Amino acid sequence: MAAFFAQKLDENNGHRLAQVQAKPKTNDASYELKPHHWSFLKFVETQLNPYGKTVLEIGGSNFPSDILFDRLGVKKWICVDYLDFWEKAGTATAVSVDTLTQKAGENGTFSVFALEDASGHFNDRRYLKFHGNAGQIPAIFFEQFDIVVSLCAFEHINNLQTIVEKIWRCLKPGGVFYTNFAPIWSSPIGHHYSFIPNEVNFNTTVRDGIPPFIHLLWTEPETREYFAHHPLPYGVEQLEALCHWCYHSAHINRLFYEDYAEIMQQFPWKKLELTPYHWSALIDEKTLQVLQQKYPRNKVFSDGIKIYAVKTGSLVSTGG
Repeated sequence: MAAFFAQKLDENNGHRLAQVQAKPKTNDASYELKPHHWSFLKFVETQLNPYGKTVLEIGGSNFPSDILFDRLGVKKWICVDYLDFWEKAGTATAVSVDTLTQKAGENGTFSVFALEDASGHFNDRRYLKFHGNAGQIPAIFFEQFDIVVSLCAFEHINNLQTIVEKIWRCLKPGGVFYTNFAPIWSSPIGHHYSFIPNEVNFNTTVRDGIPPFIHLLWTEPETREYFAHHPLPYGVEQLEALCHWCYHSAHINRLFYEDYAEIMQQFPWKKLELTPYHWSALIDEKTLQVLQQKYPRNKVFSDGIKIYAVKTGSLVSTGG
């Protein structure tokens, strides 16, 4: 099965989707996933042993059912997500809750419910998506999951300590939590800005002439002054979007690597690994010194973090 996920990644640095050869086994007619999705699924398959397991996903909500059940072999997959998060953030590619609910009715592979109604639907079917704040996960979830995963969501969560506590409670003794997320606030592109999703955003900062770390090193007036003399490709509207994400947006939590480490260490894990990683650009020594002088508490200015944690206690078997 691992080869299936590996083939989705182009051999050229893993940054381009290879042609999907396998025919879907369900109504999920196409795989609208990106390279980081395939890398994540490959890790889940090879490192978390999901076969026959019950899995909770925090954020995301976009994995096709045949991937989860026919290829990963999970027993049950539940997602808790603010399904209108990106719609409220104002991104053009956002999918509304109503649209996702309609899609659920059309393909019949999953159901969408409000998180506040979870108690009445928790056992409805094997693939469920609950719309709501994961910090309000009800007790019916507690100690029900062998695995909890999250992809590219933690950098957006403002009540992170509350949600990590919920994750810990949702895991069975011996259960595993894994998350991979970027860019975090301490990244060179940690503003996570979006102007034209999938075309102009934090991934195109170098191309668009946006210096790294402006959200950490410049004030908003300094940013506006700089771009008054170095106009952005899309002009004033692009600058407004950049300033919004750098200095005003509530859709990025502004946590540094050390903040995530401190939150995770507050809970009794049998095993806890936090691994920072870089992918946007290497930090030169001079810039690193400036950052550490301005933020003396912070030493790690990574793009992202991988967290692997095992809850204390013995794994409770879920059966076949």
